[in-house]
Amino acid sequence: MRRLGRSTAQISAAIGLAAIAMATPLAWVNAQQAPRPTSGPEANPLDTSKALMAKTKQSLNLKPHAAPLTITPREKIPLDKIKVPAGFKVELWAHGIPGARTLRRGDKGTIFVGSRVIGKVYAVTDKGGERSVKTIVEGQKMPNGLAFHDGALYVMAIDKALRLDGIEDKLDSPQVTDISDKIDLPESTHHNWKYAAIGPDKKLYIAIGSPCNVCEINTGLHGQIRRQNLDILDIPLAEITRQYVDYIEMMQELKLELAAEYLVMAAILIFTTMLMLAIGSAVGARRAAL
Repeated sequence: MRRLGRSTAQISAAIGLAAIAMATPLAWVNAQQAPRPTSGPEANPLDTSKALMAKTKQSLNLKPHAAPLTITPREKIPLDKIKVPAGFKVELWAHGIPGARTLRRGDKGTIFVGSRVIGKVYAVTDKGGERSVKTIVEGQKMPNGLAFHDGALYVMAIDKALRLDGIEDKLDSPQVTDISDKIDLPESTHHNWKYAAIGPDKKLYIAIGSPCNVCEINTGLHGQIRRQNLDILDIPLAEITRQYVDYIEMMQELKLELAAEYLVMAAILIFTTMLMLAIGSAVGARRAAL
């Protein structure tokens, strides 16, 4: 019984350390992982080989409808040609947003507009019925995916992830934070412009497209919906505690004395690694601030 009691304590410690380590955001780990392939067979780039074209019967003559990248004059916008049910009418709400693609509304009513080819993100504000347009992000590769949470705008481009904190109060001088290393987006362009949203669980969801029309994709890289923690302290403590107790009871029943030794060593190793990553992240942030 004495031996069992000691192993139970060891198991408890191991599970506690492992639970903390597992709850640590994956963002700290991503920086230590080897880069995932973004070209070559493993990344499945756009395949236009004759063999694939013949097999899938794809046409190389298909072309997308090109959106104008300049501001269309108001008088050339054919509102009168848009047919709507009786009792409805169409009006021009805002003007001067070339390449507009996606919309996201801020808490204070600002309308944020993403784009693709033009590489810009706009902010539209309404004061007394007068709308003004500002460019808050530019020079990005298809910054199409937008999400808004707790005063911050998240912008997902092809291979960049940006966060603009307190953006509705800083439209004239936006502060852009690059969080690409936390999310690690693939660089492939074809069908890979992003869509993003905040879920009911207050986490960031990002759609990752495929780099081809018809092919077998690398599912470890493309064709995904990813979920990302927004808050480093967003840890489900109640669920972790429940699992912690369940594991203790299970191991007591199985009497896994020997396994306790290995659990302790593994948990300490994981926990130490996470602490080192956290310290490294903090030091990097400190150096960047300096």
